[in-house]
Amino acid sequence: MRFSLPASLIGLMLVVGTLLARPDEKPKPSDVTEVQFQMRVRAYLKDPDTQADLNDFAKLVLTAEDVKWNVETWKVTWKPQLKVGVTIDDTEKLQLKDQLKELLKDIVFRYQKKPLLPSSSPVQYDLDIRPPAQLPAPTRPTPVPQGPVVSYFYVWVYAPAPCGSCCKGWFYLALVKVPTEIHVPTVTPESLPAPEQTSPDREGDYVAAGNSLLVSDGNVPRPTALNLAGMGPRDAPGLFWEGFRLFHQRNHTAALRHFEGATKLADDDARYWYYRALCDRILGHNKSAQQSVRRAVELHHQGKPGTEAIGLSLERIQGSLRRWLREARENSDSIERVASR
Repeated sequence: MRFSLPASLIGLMLVVGTLLARPDEKPKPSDVTEVQFQMRVRAYLKDPDTQADLNDFAKLVLTAEDVKWNVETWKVTWKPQLKVGVTIDDTEKLQLKDQLKELLKDIVFRYQKKPLLPSSSPVQYDLDIRPPAQLPAPTRPTPVPQGPVVSYFYVWVYAPAPCGSCCKGWFYLALVKVPTEIHVPTVTPESLPAPEQTSPDREGDYVAAGNSLLVSDGNVPRPTALNLAGMGPRDAPGLFWEGFRLFHQRNHTAALRHFEGATKLADDDARYWYYRALCDRILGHNKSAQQSVRRAVELHHQGKPGTEAIGLSLERIQGSLRRWLREARENSDSIERVASR
């Protein structure tokens, strides 16, 4: 009598026999690339479960990019860097190198119980600790070369329309001549001026653009006058707008020189006198400030150069400086009302 096994059982026996006869396949050195090696190191360094093992390396900057793997010689190279400001002696350096070797063994053979290489792999370790990175030297600003300011430039000048015109006025470009003695100084960190001192017993004056504090201690001497030789009334707008720019840059002493020059060349513009008065008040020249603001209010009432033009030039002035100008105009109105009775 013949005995035969089912075909399905025979197939199962063949599969089991094949699996038992096949030795365990382990990765070969050539199967592990340097990128895979670095990815494993990176995963270990970021794994929350391994952070306690990294406490011994608090003085080092450990990155996966510093790990190199040679698939032909089975050599791992890792040369981490000391953190900035950290120093170690030779004994501590040798101890850290031994700890780095054990750390690499954990990463390669024991991390997550998934060995990257066979346990019998003859891995070589090239470990060292590099000195900390050098911080870049602080840079100093490049000095501005000394030289004269451009002799001519253009500014926008507002001209009110005559009575009966269909428009209020217009702006036109004016070519401005700058006094020849104005120069740009050589700027270095040591030559920068100290910020203006503030007085604790005076209320702060503010400009709308940035609310910059503009208080002086009242002891600033009057600046020397500009050399106006060869200049006439047509140059007054240029001096005013240059002073306007300096004023809003908080360079009040230089601005006052330009406003004084503008009023000497053309004393019939309320804007020139208003800003001259503001500079005098900021710098503590109270008597001159009162004289200038009275002249400004007088021209303002006469409409020189026009209410709208004056208002536009003063719209950035806010705070107590604005209140001071308003009180000066109100006092002048009161005097005129009494005189007219």
